[in-house]
This record gives sequence, structure tokens and C-alpha cells, in this order.
Amino acid sequence: DQVKHGVYTNTIRAKTTNTALEDFKNSVNEMIEATKEHFSNMNTILEEYAHHNYTKELKLNNIDKDGVFDVLLINVNKLKDSINEMLKQNQNNGYLLGDSAATLLDNVSILNQNSNSAAAALEETSAALEQITSNISSNTQNIIKMSSLASNVTSASSEGHHLANETTEAMDAINK
Repeated sequence: DQVKHGVYTNTIRAKTTNTALEDFKNSVNEMIEATKEHFSNMNTILEEYAHHNYTKELKLNNIDKDGVFDVLLINVNKLKDSINEMLKQNQNNGYLLGDSAATLLDNVSILNQNSNSAAAALEETSAALEQITSNISSNTQNIIKMSSLASNVTSASSEGHHLANETTEAMDAINK
């Protein structure tokens, strides 16, 4: 009854003179001890798995091929292999993520350098435009001065022409 409820600590201690019954008792006790040892081995492995150690494989001695314990052994070891494979994939993904992060960091650094270069080029362009604007303003003022001087020259030339005509008329008058 205790074995039926998962208790494997007790065995049959009573003795009998009936050889068949004594053999049966010994077989039951051996079955209880073997089953207890199998569960103990499974619990040891599962405890290792609970502490993230998936390197050990479950081994059970003296079990029948394709029996309940063999199927359980195979499935526990499949679980170990599956977890190990998943951990390897996660490790590879971690390495890939690390490489991608390093590449991203390099690209950010290049982008930062290019942004600084572009800002410096814009600053130089701005200074050049400021110089051009200053030159245009200076040229405009010089053109205004030259226009004023040209106007004065035109006026003086006109006045000179007018005086030259008067001089010519005066000379003609003197000659007459």
C-alpha cells in the first residue's frame, strides 16, 4: 500500500517457512529497492538540471529495454539534449548580438565623425557665404560711388563741352 502511494522506504520484514512466499517477499523487496534506486538516480539528475547543469546523462541499471523506466530514461535524456541545443543556440545568438552591437557601435562612431565633418564643412560654407556677402556689399557701395563719380564726370564733361562750345564761339567772334 505504501509503494502504491510513492513511499519506498519500507520493505517486508516478516519471515515465513513457506519457500515460495519467502521468495515472493524477497522479489517484492528487491523490486522496491530497485525502483527506489531508479527514482533516486532520476531525482539526482533532475536536481542537477534544476541547477542548470545539463552535462550529466541519466543512467539506470538493470532495466528492461522498452520498459517504462527505459522510456522515461530516453525522454529525460532527450530533454537534456534539447535544453543543451537551446543553450547552444542562445549562446550563438548572444555572440551574433554582440557582433551586431559592435558593428552598430562602429557605424555610430563613423556617423558621428561624418556628422562632425559635415558640420565643419557647413561652418566653412557659412563663413565663405558671409565673405561673399560682404564682398557683394562692398562692391555695391563701390558701384554706387563709381556711379556718382561717373555722373559727376558726365556732368563735368557736359559742362566742359558747353564751355568748349562757348570758347569756340568766342574765338569765332574775336576772329570776326
